Amino acid sequence: MGRREISRRLRDMVDRHKTLFYNFSFLSVLQLFNLGLPFLTYPYLIRVMGVSTYGLVVFARAFIEFFIMVIDFGFNVPSVRHISIHRHDPKKISEIVSAILYLKLSIFVLCYLVLCLLVFFVPQLGEHKALYLLTLLLGFDGILYPIWFFQGLEKMQFITYVEIISKLTFTILIFVFIRGSDDYLWYPILQAIGTFAGGLVSCYLIFGKFNIRLQLITTSTLQQYIKEGYTFFLSKVAATIQERTNTLMIGAVLGNSEVAY
Repeated sequence: MGRREISRRLRDMVDRHKTLFYNFSFLSVLQLFNLGLPFLTYPYLIRVMGVSTYGLVVFARAFIEFFIMVIDFGFNVPSVRHISIHRHDPKKISEIVSAILYLKLSIFVLCYLVLCLLVFFVPQLGEHKALYLLTLLLGFDGILYPIWFFQGLEKMQFITYVEIISKLTFTILIFVFIRGSDDYLWYPILQAIGTFAGGLVSCYLIFGKFNIRLQLITTSTLQQYIKEGYTFFLSKVAATIQERTNTLMIGAVLGNSEVAY
Protein backbone atom coordinates (compact mmCIF):
# COMPACT_ATOMS: atom_id res chain seq x y z
CA MET A 1 0.00 0.00 0.00
CA GLY A 2 1.51 3.32 -1.14
CA ARG A 3 1.80 6.54 0.84
CA ARG A 4 -0.95 8.18 -1.19
CA GLU A 5 -3.36 5.36 -0.42
CA ILE A 6 -2.51 5.52 3.29
CA SER A 7 -2.97 9.30 3.30
CA ARG A 8 -6.28 8.99 1.50
CA ARG A 9 -7.57 6.42 3.98
CA LEU A 10 -6.47 8.56 6.93
CA ARG A 11 -8.28 11.59 5.46
CA ASP A 12 -11.40 9.50 4.90
CA MET A 13 -11.28 8.21 8.46
CA VAL A 14 -10.87 11.73 9.85
CA ASP A 15 -13.74 13.01 7.70
CA ARG A 16 -16.03 10.20 8.91
CA HIS A 17 -15.18 10.80 12.54
CA LYS A 18 -14.57 14.54 12.40
CA THR A 19 -16.70 15.34 15.44
CA LEU A 20 -15.03 12.60 17.47
CA PHE A 21 -11.53 13.83 16.65
CA TYR A 22 -12.55 17.42 17.23
CA ASN A 23 -14.00 16.69 20.66
CA PHE A 24 -11.09 14.43 21.60
CA SER A 25 -8.61 17.20 20.75
CA PHE A 26 -10.34 19.73 23.00
CA LEU A 27 -10.66 17.29 25.89
CA SER A 28 -6.98 16.39 25.53
CA VAL A 29 -6.03 20.06 25.82
CA LEU A 30 -8.23 20.34 28.91
CA GLN A 31 -6.66 17.27 30.48
CA LEU A 32 -3.14 18.65 29.96
CA PHE A 33 -4.29 21.95 31.45
CA ASN A 34 -5.75 20.21 34.51
CA LEU A 35 -2.57 18.22 35.02
CA GLY A 36 -0.32 21.27 34.69
CA LEU A 37 -2.02 23.74 37.04
CA PRO A 38 -1.46 21.77 40.29
CA PHE A 39 2.30 21.90 39.68
CA LEU A 40 1.99 25.67 40.04
CA THR A 41 -0.51 25.96 42.88
CA TYR A 42 0.18 23.05 45.25
CA PRO A 43 3.81 23.88 46.13
CA TYR A 44 2.93 27.54 46.53
CA LEU A 45 -0.11 26.89 48.76
CA ILE A 46 1.73 24.47 51.02
CA ARG A 47 4.62 26.90 51.36
CA VAL A 48 2.61 30.04 52.16
CA MET A 49 -0.32 28.48 54.04
CA GLY A 50 1.59 25.78 55.87
CA VAL A 51 0.97 22.06 55.76
CA SER A 52 -1.57 21.98 58.60
CA THR A 53 -3.67 24.88 57.28
CA TYR A 54 -3.65 23.51 53.74
CA GLY A 55 -4.70 20.12 55.14
CA LEU A 56 -7.63 21.82 56.87
CA VAL A 57 -8.75 23.27 53.54
CA VAL A 58 -8.47 19.85 51.87
CA PHE A 59 -10.40 18.23 54.72
CA ALA A 60 -13.20 20.81 54.38
CA ARG A 61 -13.39 20.16 50.64
CA ALA A 62 -13.61 16.39 51.21
CA PHE A 63 -16.44 16.90 53.70
CA ILE A 64 -18.35 19.28 51.41
CA GLU A 65 -18.03 16.79 48.53
CA PHE A 66 -20.83 14.80 50.16
CA PHE A 67 -23.12 17.83 49.92
CA ILE A 68 -22.06 18.48 46.32
CA MET A 69 -22.86 14.86 45.55
CA VAL A 70 -26.39 15.39 46.88
CA ILE A 71 -26.78 18.65 44.90
CA ASP A 72 -25.77 16.93 41.67
CA PHE A 73 -27.98 13.97 42.61
CA GLY A 74 -28.03 11.64 39.60
CA PHE A 75 -29.27 14.18 37.09
CA ASN A 76 -26.16 14.46 34.92
CA VAL A 77 -26.14 11.03 33.27
CA PRO A 78 -29.78 10.81 32.10
CA SER A 79 -29.67 14.51 31.12
CA VAL A 80 -26.88 13.81 28.62
CA ARG A 81 -29.09 11.17 26.98
CA HIS A 82 -32.12 13.47 26.90
CA ILE A 83 -30.17 16.36 25.40
CA SER A 84 -28.65 14.06 22.77
CA ILE A 85 -32.03 12.61 21.78
CA HIS A 86 -33.79 16.00 21.61
CA ARG A 87 -30.89 18.10 20.32
CA HIS A 88 -33.05 19.45 17.47
CA ASP A 89 -36.00 20.33 19.73
CA PRO A 90 -35.27 23.67 21.49
CA LYS A 91 -38.49 23.51 23.50
CA LYS A 92 -37.67 20.10 24.96
CA ILE A 93 -34.08 21.11 25.69
CA SER A 94 -35.37 24.22 27.46
CA GLU A 95 -37.57 21.97 29.59
CA ILE A 96 -34.61 19.73 30.50
CA VAL A 97 -32.35 22.65 31.40
CA SER A 98 -35.09 24.38 33.41
CA ALA A 99 -36.04 21.24 35.34
CA ILE A 100 -32.47 20.35 36.30
CA LEU A 101 -31.69 23.95 37.23
CA TYR A 102 -34.75 24.24 39.49
CA LEU A 103 -34.06 20.89 41.15
CA LYS A 104 -30.38 21.58 41.81
CA LEU A 105 -31.06 25.06 43.17
CA SER A 106 -33.69 23.66 45.53
CA ILE A 107 -31.37 20.93 46.75
CA PHE A 108 -28.56 23.46 47.18
CA VAL A 109 -30.73 25.59 49.48
CA LEU A 110 -31.66 22.53 51.55
CA CYS A 111 -28.02 21.44 51.79
CA TYR A 112 -26.99 24.91 52.91
CA LEU A 113 -29.61 24.85 55.66
CA VAL A 114 -28.41 21.41 56.81
CA LEU A 115 -24.80 22.57 56.82
CA CYS A 116 -25.72 25.65 58.86
CA LEU A 117 -27.27 23.39 61.49
CA LEU A 118 -24.20 21.14 61.53
CA VAL A 119 -21.62 23.90 61.91
CA PHE A 120 -23.57 25.54 64.72
CA PHE A 121 -24.29 22.34 66.68
CA VAL A 122 -21.22 20.16 65.99
CA PRO A 123 -18.21 21.64 67.82
CA GLN A 124 -15.61 20.04 65.51
CA LEU A 125 -17.20 21.78 62.52
CA GLY A 126 -18.15 24.97 64.32
CA GLU A 127 -14.51 25.80 64.97
CA HIS A 128 -14.12 26.62 61.28
CA LYS A 129 -17.74 27.26 60.31
CA ALA A 130 -16.87 30.01 57.81
CA LEU A 131 -14.57 27.64 55.89
CA TYR A 132 -17.27 25.00 55.49
CA LEU A 133 -20.00 27.47 54.56
CA LEU A 134 -17.78 29.13 51.95
CA THR A 135 -16.61 25.80 50.54
CA LEU A 136 -20.21 24.75 49.88
CA LEU A 137 -20.44 27.59 47.35
CA LEU A 138 -18.63 25.18 45.03
CA GLY A 139 -21.99 23.46 44.72
CA PHE A 140 -22.85 26.19 42.23
CA ASP A 141 -20.37 24.65 39.80
CA GLY A 142 -22.78 21.91 38.79
CA ILE A 143 -25.65 24.42 38.64
CA LEU A 144 -24.12 27.26 36.63
CA TYR A 145 -21.95 24.98 34.52
CA PRO A 146 -24.08 22.06 33.27
CA ILE A 147 -21.40 19.97 31.61
CA TRP A 148 -24.07 17.44 30.64
CA PHE A 149 -25.65 20.03 28.32
CA PHE A 150 -22.51 20.32 26.18
CA GLN A 151 -21.87 16.59 26.33
CA GLY A 152 -25.34 15.88 25.01
CA LEU A 153 -24.82 18.27 22.10
CA GLU A 154 -21.27 16.93 21.54
CA LYS A 155 -19.85 20.45 21.90
CA MET A 156 -16.78 19.55 23.92
CA GLN A 157 -14.93 22.71 22.93
CA PHE A 158 -17.23 24.73 25.18
CA ILE A 159 -16.40 22.46 28.11
CA THR A 160 -12.73 23.27 27.52
CA TYR A 161 -13.37 27.02 27.23
CA VAL A 162 -15.46 27.21 30.41
CA GLU A 163 -13.17 25.07 32.56
CA ILE A 164 -10.02 26.88 31.45
CA ILE A 165 -11.58 30.27 32.20
CA SER A 166 -12.78 29.05 35.60
CA LYS A 167 -9.55 27.40 36.72
CA LEU A 168 -7.26 30.03 35.25
CA THR A 169 -9.19 32.74 37.10
CA PHE A 170 -8.88 30.74 40.33
CA THR A 171 -5.15 30.11 39.81
CA ILE A 172 -4.26 33.73 39.11
CA LEU A 173 -6.22 34.95 42.13
CA ILE A 174 -4.41 32.45 44.38
CA PHE A 175 -1.07 34.18 43.78
CA VAL A 176 -2.67 37.59 44.30
CA PHE A 177 -4.65 37.07 47.51
CA ILE A 178 -3.13 34.14 49.41
CA ARG A 179 0.09 35.21 51.11
CA GLY A 180 -0.01 33.37 54.46
CA SER A 181 -1.84 30.89 56.69
CA ASP A 182 -4.31 33.58 57.81
CA ASP A 183 -5.57 33.83 54.24
CA TYR A 184 -6.96 30.29 54.18
CA LEU A 185 -10.55 31.54 53.88
CA TRP A 186 -9.59 33.14 50.60
CA TYR A 187 -9.12 29.68 49.11
CA PRO A 188 -12.84 28.71 48.96
CA ILE A 189 -13.74 32.33 48.12
CA LEU A 190 -11.40 32.32 45.13
CA GLN A 191 -12.64 28.90 44.07
CA ALA A 192 -16.18 30.27 44.15
CA ILE A 193 -15.12 33.30 42.09
CA GLY A 194 -13.55 30.98 39.51
CA THR A 195 -16.72 28.90 39.51
CA PHE A 196 -18.91 31.97 38.95
CA ALA A 197 -16.59 33.22 36.19
CA GLY A 198 -16.91 29.94 34.31
CA GLY A 199 -20.62 29.81 35.13
CA LEU A 200 -21.24 33.22 33.58
CA VAL A 201 -19.58 32.08 30.35
CA SER A 202 -21.59 28.87 30.45
CA CYS A 203 -24.88 30.75 30.98
CA TYR A 204 -24.02 33.09 28.11
CA LEU A 205 -23.48 30.12 25.81
CA ILE A 206 -26.60 28.25 26.91
CA PHE A 207 -29.05 31.15 26.98
CA GLY A 208 -27.35 33.29 24.33
CA LYS A 209 -25.74 31.08 21.70
CA PHE A 210 -28.14 28.13 21.99
CA ASN A 211 -31.23 30.27 22.73
CA ILE A 212 -32.40 28.15 25.65
CA ARG A 213 -35.24 29.73 27.64
CA LEU A 214 -36.23 29.02 31.22
CA GLN A 215 -39.79 27.83 31.59
CA LEU A 216 -42.15 26.74 34.34
CA ILE A 217 -42.01 22.99 35.01
CA THR A 218 -44.86 20.93 36.41
CA THR A 219 -44.40 18.93 39.61
CA SER A 220 -44.99 15.66 37.77
CA THR A 221 -42.19 16.45 35.32
CA LEU A 222 -39.80 17.28 38.17
CA GLN A 223 -40.71 14.01 39.85
CA GLN A 224 -39.90 12.18 36.63
CA TYR A 225 -36.39 13.64 36.52
CA ILE A 226 -35.86 12.79 40.20
CA LYS A 227 -36.95 9.20 39.57
CA GLU A 228 -34.58 8.88 36.61
CA GLY A 229 -31.64 10.24 38.56
CA TYR A 230 -32.20 8.18 41.70
CA THR A 231 -30.35 5.06 40.52
CA PHE A 232 -27.36 7.06 39.33
CA PHE A 233 -27.35 8.92 42.65
CA LEU A 234 -27.02 5.67 44.58
CA SER A 235 -24.04 4.61 42.49
CA LYS A 236 -22.46 8.03 43.01
CA VAL A 237 -22.91 7.75 46.77
CA ALA A 238 -20.81 4.59 46.80
CA ALA A 239 -18.09 6.17 44.66
CA THR A 240 -17.94 9.35 46.77
CA ILE A 241 -17.72 7.39 50.01
CA GLN A 242 -14.87 5.36 48.58
CA GLU A 243 -12.99 8.44 47.35
CA ARG A 244 -13.50 10.81 50.30
CA THR A 245 -13.74 8.62 53.39
CA ASN A 246 -9.98 8.11 53.53
CA THR A 247 -9.39 11.86 53.68
CA LEU A 248 -11.98 12.35 56.41
CA MET A 249 -10.67 9.43 58.47
CA ILE A 250 -7.08 10.64 58.23
CA GLY A 251 -8.12 14.16 59.23
CA ALA A 252 -10.23 12.97 62.15
CA VAL A 253 -7.69 10.47 63.51
CA LEU A 254 -4.24 11.74 62.51
CA GLY A 255 -4.65 15.45 61.81
CA ASN A 256 -4.66 18.05 59.05
CA SER A 257 -0.95 17.80 58.26
CA GLU A 258 -1.38 14.15 57.33
CA VAL A 259 -4.33 15.10 55.13
CA ALA A 260 -2.09 17.51 53.20
CA TYR A 261 0.60 14.87 52.78
